[in-house]
Amino acid sequence: MFGDPVLNPKNWEVKTVIDVCDCMVPGRDKPKSFTGSTPWITIDDLVVNGVTGKSKSSLGLTDDEINEVKRKKVPKGSVLMSCVGNLGICSIAGEEMIINQQLHSFQCKDINNFFLMYYLGFRKDYMMSQASSTTVLYMNKTVCNSIPLYLPPIELQNQFADFVNQIDKLKFITQKI
Repeated sequence: MFGDPVLNPKNWEVKTVIDVCDCMVPGRDKPKSFTGSTPWITIDDLVVNGVTGKSKSSLGLTDDEINEVKRKKVPKGSVLMSCVGNLGICSIAGEEMIINQQLHSFQCKDINNFFLMYYLGFRKDYMMSQASSTTVLYMNKTVCNSIPLYLPPIELQNQFADFVNQIDKLKFITQKI
């Protein structure tokens, strides 16, 4: 539908992630307690190329616990991406949540969130070439924001997202049988 995500054979406009998204990067402080209902999400909780809702370990924060560690809630619909270790694992936030320091989140402005989620998965080569490495690969905010992406017309992005959602529904139905 779009061609090679690296070679860009259809000559789509090229931008960076920060050109089309806002970015939220969490601090490093970890909450002392988890007594609330706002999910605390880590890499292990991500539904890869899907929608992430709850923490698999049922960890959640109250508003006071969120304020204590100076975090902001990631809005529903944001694209979540791993930036430590196994880079470029992506998912969509299925509800408001708090992410740990191994994840970044992108709030899409001029791009379809499902298109961005899948596109980022194809740019692991770029991520690995730009990541710093001491003992573990790591992408800072600047590197995450500078990931190049090509931008097909939003109508095509939306068609792609609708197609992917239909396939996901069929997978779900098939698994129930």
